[in-house]
Parts: sequence; C-alpha cells; structure tokens
Amino acid sequence: MTADNMGAAVSTSTPAVASWGTGHAATFIRGTDGALWYRQNDNGSITDWQYLGGATTWNPSAVSTGPGHLIAFVRGTDKALWFREYINGAWTPFASVGGSLNSDPKAVSWGPGHVAVFVRGQAKDLWYRERNGSVWGPWIALGGSFNIDPQPVVRGPGLIDVFVQWTNATIARISFNGSAWGGWQTLWSPPNGSISDPAAVATTDGRLVVLARAASANGASTIYQKTSWDSGQTWTAWTQRAVQYRSEERSEEHTSELQSPI
Repeated sequence: MTADNMGAAVSTSTPAVASWGTGHAATFIRGTDGALWYRQNDNGSITDWQYLGGATTWNPSAVSTGPGHLIAFVRGTDKALWFREYINGAWTPFASVGGSLNSDPKAVSWGPGHVAVFVRGQAKDLWYRERNGSVWGPWIALGGSFNIDPQPVVRGPGLIDVFVQWTNATIARISFNGSAWGGWQTLWSPPNGSISDPAAVATTDGRLVVLARAASANGASTIYQKTSWDSGQTWTAWTQRAVQYRSEERSEEHTSELQSPI
C-alpha cells in the first residue's frame, strides 16, 4: 500500500462502499500490496486507511446488515470467496466459503442477518451463496453464460434481481421473488450492443433501472437506460442517458448533459 502526497490511498481496484445509516460509510480497496484496506467516515470524521490483510484479486465487495455491522468480500488468489466481518467494533479473521470465482464477488443485503453473494463461475455461469444469521447455505447454480461481473440489486425483503451481460452482448436478468428463482429474461441490448457489465438500481418510488454502455462512432461510447415500473414485468425501450466520450479523452467529447437515471 502506498499513498500520494495528499495522503490518498493508491488502489489497484475500484472501491466498494457500504453504509449502515446516515453519516456512516466505509470504503474498501485492494492496495498495491494485494491486501484489503478500508477507511470509515462517521459523521464527517474520516479515519486513516486501515490494513485488513489477505491476498486478494480484482475488486472487493461490501455490505452492511445493520448498525455497526460490515462484511467485506474478496476473491482470493485461490479463486475462492473470502470475507471479513466487522462486529461490535472489531474485525473477525478472514474466512473462506469456497467456490471457484471467475469474477469479482457482488454482495447484497436486504436486512439484518440476510446476505447473498453472486459470482461468475469458471463456465461463465451464475452462482450464489446465501447466509441467514450465521449459517451459510450451499453454492447454488443459476445457469446462464455471461461476461464480466453480475450486478445484483435488492427491491425489498427477499426480492433480488441480478443483471448480466450475455456473451452475445445483450443484457439479461434473473429474479428471486422471495421464495423461488424465475427464468432468465432477455432485455436485449442498447444500439450497437452492450460493451460493459450493466449497473442497476431499485428506487424508492418502485422503479427498477438498468444501465449499460454501448459503442458509438469514432471510438466513443454512450450510456443507455432501461426502466421497469412493475418489478420487471415490462420494460421501456433503451434510452440514451449520458455523455459520450472517448476513452483517452473522457472529458473532451460530449453529446448531451449527464442526466440522473432516477
């Protein structure tokens, strides 16, 4: 782990952030040493970066299931899913729950004691493992064949939607209704096909929103949005939502003002 002259961490991953309430947030990164690091912001008081150890690959994921409770997940160098848990002001040691991950882990929680972690398996299919209380269930396969990382989102207690980019560059979704998983639903793709894993959010007014990046002319790309108002039963068409940019000139070329998807 190193730092620049502003005291900011030098990360080799995208950050993962979890919050257990207003004014409380924790940020997790993979350091240059391959270990997991984090810092907390408690009502504007920000801690120094703290070392959590481990030998990690790719990007971490983090969730909170209640006040003062954090769980950070990583893919270890053995390709298994590992986690550390912050309870009552202290971190537990790293523990493995197995698996053979071919993606970053993606974790969600819908309330105290409920955590689900989604990953891409070695066959490019979707797998997940769920914990109720302190008990982990088995790894469960949900099928599919997709690229990059899965993107789960929670609509309410026990209601989970997972979005992926199919290997044919379309976006697909699978949903858990609180008691069973449905089949895969194809959401097709934005113009010229998706070139990224999707992002998704469930809003407080009942919308389910998915975003994907598509290729445009001259090497640029555009972010598109698709929305459902009825828990994923029907969807709008893909709609352009964001600026267009070149990867090497991200702030130079724009086609529209960035608009909030929600």
